[in-house]
Amino acid sequence: MKQITFLCILSLAIGSIAAQETSTKLPFNQIKFSLTPALYDNLNLNPRNKDLVKSCSGFGGEIGVGYYQRLYRGFGMNIGAGFNAASFNIKYNEENGQGTKSFRGMTYPVFSYDIPLSLQLTIPDPSVKGWLYNMELGAKLNGILQNQNEWSYTFSTLQDNGYTKDEFNFYMETTQQYSVSLFMKIGFAKLIEKSNTLHCNVVVNYNPKSMGSGFFSGTEQINNNFFAGTAQQSLNYVGVEFVYGLTLCKKK
Repeated sequence: MKQITFLCILSLAIGSIAAQETSTKLPFNQIKFSLTPALYDNLNLNPRNKDLVKSCSGFGGEIGVGYYQRLYRGFGMNIGAGFNAASFNIKYNEENGQGTKSFRGMTYPVFSYDIPLSLQLTIPDPSVKGWLYNMELGAKLNGILQNQNEWSYTFSTLQDNGYTKDEFNFYMETTQQYSVSLFMKIGFAKLIEKSNTLHCNVVVNYNPKSMGSGFFSGTEQINNNFFAGTAQQSLNYVGVEFVYGLTLCKKK
């Protein structure tokens, strides 16, 4: 994360020099509408044993609306609101210890909202008219929707005596209703008619605190040993953002 922050600050510094030397005709303010397909980080399982229990990255995304205000030359501020849908999963190898892998488990959704605030630098491409480069660094307040509190999963097998046996159990609950995450965006934009813009950015979101905490437990089939561990859930993701910027005022 430190490396990402350093690169973004360096990019902003380099960009500010370029912006001072380039005549700009950027929109003064805009209403932005965004759509961001994203890949969310897997659950952090401890201890890690991918032959027994694993969690994979999950798909999700965000839709948002925001307001952009130009400040000085290529610099501007963004503030907005967004709605997020993320998916998380945990899988148990029901054939563990028998030389094969047959994972089964659960995938569950997490819905949240956010309020982002960011500093943006936009640099016109001097060689191609109408093309711009974007660099953005900011923070957002995240909130888990109130009805998203806990999730559970149990895998059971039928025994010879007719009774069922719980082979694997998983439980997760929301532990942080609110958190602050840091994000960075790098991409480009195209000026279209009426000075509106189309943007495409790569987005990295880092949430230093876990939003959910839980545990898993089960039985190894080869030797009937009991195992257990903890699981942490965050809102870290990498995505691609598509934005339509509706210009309210071209110049001022």
